[in-house]
Amino acid sequence: MPRICPMAARLLLSIGCLWAMSGVVAAKTPSEWVEGPSSASALLGDPSSASTLLGDAPSSGAMASSFAALKTSVRSFTFDNVSSTFSLATDSVSSAFAQATDSFIEEITKPEPCCTMCPCTYGWLESLLLWRNNQSGSQPLVQNLNTDQTLLAANDLRFGMGAGIRAGFGVRDCCGVAWEFNYFGLYGPVATATVRGDNDLRIPGDLGLAVNNFFGVDVVDLRYASTLNNFEVNRVCCCTCCDCPTRCRSVEWLYGFRYLNLHEIFRLSSTDFQEGTSEYRVRTNNNLYGAQIGGRFRQCHGRWSWEGTAKAGIFGNAAQQAANPILDFPGSFLIRPAQSASGGNVAFVGDLNFTGIYQINSTWGLRAGYNLIWIEGVALAPDQLDFTNTPDSGTNLVTSGGVFLQGINLGAEARW
Repeated sequence: MPRICPMAARLLLSIGCLWAMSGVVAAKTPSEWVEGPSSASALLGDPSSASTLLGDAPSSGAMASSFAALKTSVRSFTFDNVSSTFSLATDSVSSAFAQATDSFIEEITKPEPCCTMCPCTYGWLESLLLWRNNQSGSQPLVQNLNTDQTLLAANDLRFGMGAGIRAGFGVRDCCGVAWEFNYFGLYGPVATATVRGDNDLRIPGDLGLAVNNFFGVDVVDLRYASTLNNFEVNRVCCCTCCDCPTRCRSVEWLYGFRYLNLHEIFRLSSTDFQEGTSEYRVRTNNNLYGAQIGGRFRQCHGRWSWEGTAKAGIFGNAAQQAANPILDFPGSFLIRPAQSASGGNVAFVGDLNFTGIYQINSTWGLRAGYNLIWIEGVALAPDQLDFTNTPDSGTNLVTSGGVFLQGINLGAEARW
């Protein structure tokens, strides 16, 4: 315990000084300190030749008086100061021992931090590690030229882990109702795949027939990436009850406004070793606005707490999709110009979080938990792929896609 260490050090130092002093003093009697052996023969144990430290003093006259006074002063100094030193050392040891004991007792009997269930001010900051599933349709992406067998479809792509952050801050008024501001962002879950052949791969549909670098190719690379940003402003009402200061529970009801942006990029790159590379690149952007409701339950037991949060809402989605021009060999021969589309629809967002908290003190705590996020009614980039070859190709907007995320959160909180 941090406060015991300095006390223990002082206690050990005092005991060490006392032990060393007692050892030195015990080696000689008080008279030996003043009248100890002064000759080599006495040091060798010959009592007959021993003389005192001041034994060569004159026996008469003024010098004799001065030596006698000096001897008396040395005796007085020795006895008085040794006694004083022992007294001070004993007091120091006793004081250090008492302080160390008091500190130890205070530490082991220190109560657990009280639960802060409906704080006036609170906030948290966490890192997110989330995995996304792929709910794209089963649109074929790569086929075998000779057998028309689908070698890779849009829903075959698998995302890796995405990293992000989540932060929140709340201020409660005198009526027990808080304004709460939340943000979380997930940056770059990416799915990639490569299909290799020997001049026997093709992109499906009439587009595959129209583009030299989409028909009879050797390598097809695919990359699917997304970014998610979420902002919330909620009104939170808190109710709490306690069995004792270290065992409490609270229920919070919330409602508010939520904005969520889902941005995606899909790239299909097809390479013919004899002719070159052509790309089909699509971007989608979903802006969800709407109201949500939810609840939060928290249980505190001493230093440990757990918290469960659920939120859901119906949102309007302003969605867009845009595709880059498709070029072919030779050079930059234009097959399809840049196309785009936009529209609106109804979407859904729901999320669940379960978090455990370890309370460091009455203000700070460490958090670790598990999350589920479900988004429905959005435009996914692979769903916008159009392998037809007409003037209107690539101008449709499909908003029936969904996103499901799950993973962990790690961070800290402050409540006061």
